[in-house]
Amino acid sequence: MSTQLILQAGDILGEAFLDYPVMEYAFTKVHGQERQKLLAALYTKLADVAMEEGNVIVTEYNTGAICWVPRSSYRVIFNRKILAIPFLVGIVPTWRMARHSDETEEWIEKHTAQNFGYISCVGVLASGRGKGHCRALIKQCLDEMKQKGMTECWLMTDKEINVTIYTKLGFHVELEHVVKCSGLKSWAMKIDI
Repeated sequence: MSTQLILQAGDILGEAFLDYPVMEYAFTKVHGQERQKLLAALYTKLADVAMEEGNVIVTEYNTGAICWVPRSSYRVIFNRKILAIPFLVGIVPTWRMARHSDETEEWIEKHTAQNFGYISCVGVLASGRGKGHCRALIKQCLDEMKQKGMTECWLMTDKEINVTIYTKLGFHVELEHVVKCSGLKSWAMKIDI
């Protein structure tokens, strides 16, 4: 069951993040279905890591997915287990994604409570957007984090429309900046649980 869930999450997130700003930056020479295939492999690996330490949730009709981890796994497990990613998606895209994300993720790590959860990715397919799937996924995620004793939840986004969505769900912008290496805007957001 968990293997199937991980694969479903990978496929959903690969499609949901196809035109995400950091993916445009990282995969400059790969487009369309080829990029989607690589992203599905990337997010399948991320879901595998999240399932081991946190959780992966997929909506009932496979239109959305979320992956989260606790502080104890934040960055450490991702850095250790993600070593396979360059072999899945290529060295240059992996390097570009890592450099882009590191700046914001390092800031988050310095400004968190001892017991926090981190949403590493949440995505909804175009066909499922506007139907409350993101809200339901985040609510279930926050409920799980609270049950495990976490006091706050963090996430990072590079898409301004997501800032509006997450703000409506109770998150607050803690950091807004332009990432030096990519020139893309990035936001770190937090909600108390």
